[in-house]
Amino acid sequence: MNGPRIYAVGEDPAPLHPSPTPSASFDPTPKTPKGSASSAKRRVARERFQVLNAFVDFTVAELTPAEIIVWLILYRDTRGDSATVSMRDIARRAGRSLRAVETAAAKLERRGLLKVVRRGGFRRGVSTYRVQPLIKSDSQ
Repeated sequence: MNGPRIYAVGEDPAPLHPSPTPSASFDPTPKTPKGSASSAKRRVARERFQVLNAFVDFTVAELTPAEIIVWLILYRDTRGDSATVSMRDIARRAGRSLRAVETAAAKLERRGLLKVVRRGGFRRGVSTYRVQPLIKSDSQ
C-alpha cells in the first residue's frame, strides 16, 4: 500500500527528502553566537524605536511641522549619539527654505530637543547635533 498514510499522535513522518550527510567542512556552530553582535543590533534598533515612539507620543503635538521635519531628519542622520549635517542639506531634504530650517532648529534648541555639539560655519565644516525625544520640563 503506497497511498497516503495517517500518522499517530507523536509519530514523526519520514522526511520527503533525506537530509544531506555532513561533510568534513560542515560546521554546525552559528556564525554569531547568541548574545553577541546580533542581539546588540536588536537592542540598538529597539532603543531607536523607543526614542522615536516617545517623540511621537509626547512631543509632536507641541511642535510646528517644520520643527518635526528638522528633528526627524536629524534623528535619522544620528550615528552613535550625534548627527553631523548642514542646515542647507536639511532644508533641501525637507523641502523648506534655509531660513525656515534655521528657525526650526533654534526653536528645537530652546525647547531642549536639540543640542548643538559643535557649531560649523565657513571654513569650519558642518555642525554636529544631538537630538532628544522629550521636551524638558522646568522641574528637571
